[in-house]
Amino acid sequence: MKKLFMKFCVVVLSCFMVFNTAYLPSYAEDEMSYYEQNDLANSFRYTDGQMKDRGDANYAARATTNSGWPNDPKAICKGIDVSYHNGTIDWKKVKQSEVEYAIIRCGYGTNDKNQDDKKWEENVKGCIDNNIPYGVYLYSYADTVEKASSEADHAIRLLQGKKFKYPVYYDLEEEAIRKKLSKTEIANIAKTFCNKLSAKGYTVGIYANKDWFTNYLTDSCFNNWTKWVAQYNTVCNYQGKYDMWQCSSTGRVPGISGNVDLNYSYSPFENSHGGGNTNNGGTTTKYPDGLNEIEGELYYFKNNRIDTSYSGLAQYGNEWYYIENGKVNWNYTGLVQRGNEWFYIENGKLNWNHSGIVEYNKQWFYVEKGRLNWNYTGLGQSGNDWYYIVKGRVNWGYTGLVQKGNEWFYVKGGKLDWSYTGLVQKGNEWFFVRNGRLDWGYTGLACNGEYYFYVKNGRLDWSYSGYAQIDGQGEYYEVRNGRLVGGTLTLAKMHGVANNQDSPTNYIVIVDRAAHRVGVFKGSKYNWADAKYYKCCVGKPSTPTISGTYYIKSRGKYFDTGTKGRCWYFTQINGNYLFHSVIYDRQNSPKRIIDNSMDAAVSHGCVRLDLENAKWIYDNIRNNTKVIIY
Repeated sequence: MKKLFMKFCVVVLSCFMVFNTAYLPSYAEDEMSYYEQNDLANSFRYTDGQMKDRGDANYAARATTNSGWPNDPKAICKGIDVSYHNGTIDWKKVKQSEVEYAIIRCGYGTNDKNQDDKKWEENVKGCIDNNIPYGVYLYSYADTVEKASSEADHAIRLLQGKKFKYPVYYDLEEEAIRKKLSKTEIANIAKTFCNKLSAKGYTVGIYANKDWFTNYLTDSCFNNWTKWVAQYNTVCNYQGKYDMWQCSSTGRVPGISGNVDLNYSYSPFENSHGGGNTNNGGTTTKYPDGLNEIEGELYYFKNNRIDTSYSGLAQYGNEWYYIENGKVNWNYTGLVQRGNEWFYIENGKLNWNHSGIVEYNKQWFYVEKGRLNWNYTGLGQSGNDWYYIVKGRVNWGYTGLVQKGNEWFYVKGGKLDWSYTGLVQKGNEWFFVRNGRLDWGYTGLACNGEYYFYVKNGRLDWSYSGYAQIDGQGEYYEVRNGRLVGGTLTLAKMHGVANNQDSPTNYIVIVDRAAHRVGVFKGSKYNWADAKYYKCCVGKPSTPTISGTYYIKSRGKYFDTGTKGRCWYFTQINGNYLFHSVIYDRQNSPKRIIDNSMDAAVSHGCVRLDLENAKWIYDNIRNNTKVIIY
């Protein structure tokens, strides 16, 4: 009733002041005093002392964790701010939550015991008993420097005997103040309060929302104090320096009924009582630029303030560390640039002992003794694997031999291939590699794909003609000018089978069912030369291709098979066993293949060939030509 009566009087008297404006200031001051005495704050947060309802839906949209703090890697720790509005708090449960500090309201307005926060002492005790670091704020109604001085006395009285970590904040948000006073007058009020607290050895700061800091608290004096910015958002985009961010008014924390303000701190705030204000983000020690240790953590300072904008390398003692948003990132392992050079960081610290391959931004680089070596070309190790480096970077496009020390290794696609055994070319020469390493001790036949060549002391010898074994064991094969006669072992075997055979024509055809190969030789007995060598498809186990010696009988352009298929250019071996093409659909010419199986045993007994190979036999192998199948 008192509140309603006063508002009625203000309305009536305001009408009267139309005729007598000389009395207006006194009544405005009475109204301000009324709101102050009854803690009826009006601001972006309060209406007549009651928290504005921003709704849980808005809170949920902002929240990125269960307790409502959005993700911010620059932050040092999470906190809350409380007053009697939050009721009785179970600080033991708060301690067990994510909360790492609290800012407690000590009171509001001028130095009147009736304006002490009713939960001030209780909340301080709760923090102390549960080892929760805390700071302080006082809500201002001051519209004169005299009132600001009294508000300072109010805070000083309540802070006597208290030891706390975080600053004393002057809460500037009362809407009537900025409507009534100029920016300069507000600055003078802030100076009065802050200078008086600083003189007593307290670190002081200003609390306001982004709008206040951007448009009203613009005097240069506000750069002398740490700033606590309110902006209910997923990020704080205030452009000035600040050390604390109030990110939500609708947080939920165990031990507190209803909503609570959530905050992030960007400064360690080492000790806010004693030592005086030093414009260093709340600490009371002068810190040189660079890394400084505070409570076991390393922070990057600039102008005696933690520089949360800095990310990069910084030295502390004899060591270098990786800084991310003003703090050592102990979780980071990888490359970091400093000037024109790159260095290897392991668990936040530069590792001068590391040499090897390091991945960065989807590329791989060679690090030597902690520093990226752009001049290095050769093999580099990562774990159990080796890679080929060209000018400090892995060359994924390279396949070939690479020397390391006195040995040579085979690299495939930039990586050493320990599984490879065979021939590898380097320049105009070929070398024998066994299990990824050039084998200078090997002499014998070596394979390159299907074809075999003669190697002497690890190097292909084109001058050799004679006989040789594979790996010093098994059969001896004929070699001419460094190459196995017949090229492949299968062809070499076919050549051996044909060699002492004669044929009614100047061709002989050999089929190796196990190898799925057809060899055609031209000449005569003891003088057969390779003519053609084809992959083929032979009969499956249930309908195998016949074996033995046969003579070509006849031929035809095509025949149909199944319900849809047509095979082209068939040449008869014996009975229904034919050479013919793969299976096409039934058109006037071979256009669409419906079964192109090759190099397998899947036919009904015939020997299938690619169309051009079937046609070559159809065109060139005359009737009565000998065919040997094994």
